[in-house]
Amino acid sequence: MTQNISEMEALEQLGQALADAGWSPAPPYAEPFDKRDSAEPAQSRWRAMSFLKEYDPKIRAAICDGTTVKPEIIAGGTTVALVAQWLSTTGGFPIPVAMIANALVILGLTKFCRMPPKAKSEAG
Repeated sequence: MTQNISEMEALEQLGQALADAGWSPAPPYAEPFDKRDSAEPAQSRWRAMSFLKEYDPKIRAAICDGTTVKPEIIAGGTTVALVAQWLSTTGGFPIPVAMIANALVILGLTKFCRMPPKAKSEAG
């Protein structure tokens, strides 16, 4: 997936927040994590992408309706606050949902929902 500067920065911020919270990807997401570029920005982006893959079902259940964004989110303007509210209904995230919502809004909710769900076999 090609990312622009804003998307890369959003992933770096999400990855850094996850690192600060002590979150590490679980297997099978952890295996490629250890082999990635050790430079901090690249590692932060990889941590964020691993998180999005690992939490894909939970995130998708909160914001997607099949391959589209939930109509209630679209009607509300797809703001970070609204997306965070929907994510909070599922609970169980290792960092504040506003940080996750910010990254998702910058990356694009429609793009996220249109991507095929991540299966554990796809992580490596």
